[in-house]
Amino acid sequence: NVSANSANITETVTYSRKAVNKGSFDVQYIDEDDNDSVIHDDQVNGNVGEQVTYTTQDKIDDLKKKGYVLVKDGYSKQDTINDQNNGKVYYVTFKHGTTTKYEEGQPNKNDDFNKYITRTINYKDTDGKDVEGSPDGKATYTQIAHFTRTEVIDSVNGNVLGYDINGDGKFDITTDASDAAWVAVDKSDEFKAVDSKAAKGLGYDKVDKAEVGAINVSANSANITETVTYSR
Repeated sequence: NVSANSANITETVTYSRKAVNKGSFDVQYIDEDDNDSVIHDDQVNGNVGEQVTYTTQDKIDDLKKKGYVLVKDGYSKQDTINDQNNGKVYYVTFKHGTTTKYEEGQPNKNDDFNKYITRTINYKDTDGKDVEGSPDGKATYTQIAHFTRTEVIDSVNGNVLGYDINGDGKFDITTDASDAAWVAVDKSDEFKAVDSKAAKGLGYDKVDKAEVGAINVSANSANITETVTYSR
């Protein structure tokens, strides 16, 4: 109550904001093929209790385009920053994808993916003249073994990891044993026996090799030259 003799009165009412706690959590994208190194790190910041819209899907899709393969998405979608996830680290783990590479080269020309081994049989007489003594009536008969090898390549960094010899897309032979990675095409590594034409039918008395025998070769074999000699 006041009277005519009361002094004027001034009162102040004060409002205050509720204390806001900041919070955050991390989402780390891990490369398990590179000593668990961190490919990418996202920190999600905000106020405790605020809604969170973060998702890993966009980053997962991006890394897949770069050759990574998802192993495990350890981030479970969070609706808010809260006491349970504040300061926590979630891990999304990847490994490197692989691709295979083989290139067809020029016929009978060796390259990184193709190797050719030949056996050439020349038919001559004792004077060095050509004799048409091969099965197809020519003075020279050639057999060719064709070997191929298929690289397995790291899709992330492009490194050659090794070689696939059974077609499953995985490397069976390491790069330091690359000479063992060659695979014969259509069993061409077996040079079959080649019959020489009879000497009498060609006007000669004798031929020193009625047959050039069968032989197996490898991609590391040297080219072979044989001579069949006809004589009178």
